[in-house]
Amino acid sequence: RVIVLSLFFLLTACSGGGTEGIEVVKEYANEIVPVVNGAYLEIIGQAEEGELQEGLRETAAKIREINDKYWDGVDFGGYTDEQILKWKILMQNAQGEKYEINGAELSDALAYMQLHSSMLADDIDVALDEPNNENYENLGESLGLAKQSAEKLVGIILNR
Repeated sequence: RVIVLSLFFLLTACSGGGTEGIEVVKEYANEIVPVVNGAYLEIIGQAEEGELQEGLRETAAKIREINDKYWDGVDFGGYTDEQILKWKILMQNAQGEKYEINGAELSDALAYMQLHSSMLADDIDVALDEPNNENYENLGESLGLAKQSAEKLVGIILNR
């Protein structure tokens, strides 16, 4: 009876596509986070030199390309927000410690990652097109938000 109950709880824990869905989440994080972190380092370095380089447009395009690949309007990776909200995904880290990913927390982290990285891409283009203090301030703000969102998403996936 214990085995049957354990299997039931395991199946319940992974209901709503969570087990397949977490793989899509990991793929998205593995693509978007390095681009955002790279943009952060590039922009900070260029700001210290006093001028943003035209090559940042490629970074903005890459961010949009990744978001377009995983986001279809409001749905992420073929899952609606309502589905993701129901996820309770049991995970295990390299040390064998088990933890649970909460769908509501994950849904927020994914939405903020998409929103803030898209804002960053837009602000990169605006700052390159019209270099002025206001546009640089907006770029700095969206850069900070995108970096925080990347850290939050990775933190949820890795239970940090």
